[in-house]
Amino acid sequence: MGNRAFVSDRNMKLGVYLHWNGGRDSIEAFCEYCRIHEFEFGTGEMPLWVSHFSQVVMNMFGPGSTSVVVEPFEGSWTAGDDNGLYIIDNWRIVGRYREDWYNYKTGEHSEWPPYGEPDKDDWQLLMAPWDRGEQRTHDLNEFLHDLDRSQPEDMQLGDEYIDAPEVRPESLGVGDEVAFIDGIYGKVKRYRVERIDEDGNPLVYDRDWVVAPYRRLDEQAGLFRKMN
Repeated sequence: MGNRAFVSDRNMKLGVYLHWNGGRDSIEAFCEYCRIHEFEFGTGEMPLWVSHFSQVVMNMFGPGSTSVVVEPFEGSWTAGDDNGLYIIDNWRIVGRYREDWYNYKTGEHSEWPPYGEPDKDDWQLLMAPWDRGEQRTHDLNEFLHDLDRSQPEDMQLGDEYIDAPEVRPESLGVGDEVAFIDGIYGKVKRYRVERIDEDGNPLVYDRDWVVAPYRRLDEQAGLFRKMN
């Protein structure tokens, strides 16, 4: 019993098993929250996304939950059979699959492993495209707000930040208020555009930058949200 899923990346070396909230609407919300929080995705043998994704989901479930498990891909990806396998890249879902058992002697296909069958050695596990429909129960924006409130206070983005539109720096003018994630502390910082330089770049005043307090917004990597 559950609403299970397995999430991995294109390398298919490591993944996250979810016992609950494995529907596509939930997985999209978890990924979108990590994206707007500007968590690094990363790949490789120990990809960073696994830690960030697991942390966000575990915070939602609360302490002591056993609903999230980090596991090797091989031998584990079929555990999420309610909703199958999600492949994500840079916080976007890029692949959906399910297990498909194929009997190479008879040509049969089955959704279920042939445990205990006399011809079990004739079956092999394949990865088939997901074709069972998608769960669309949760509203994405509402889910993001609820997810944010479930995080530790010093990690929360706040309702206003989540709802604010993403903008490009060049679209801003003097007096506009902009917020972005501080690259060092991971906190939301809010500024007012003070002036536009000779190249058309908006400048904000940052008291933490003692030597050169006026910052060009295009020097700050990441997302910008217009707050007014």
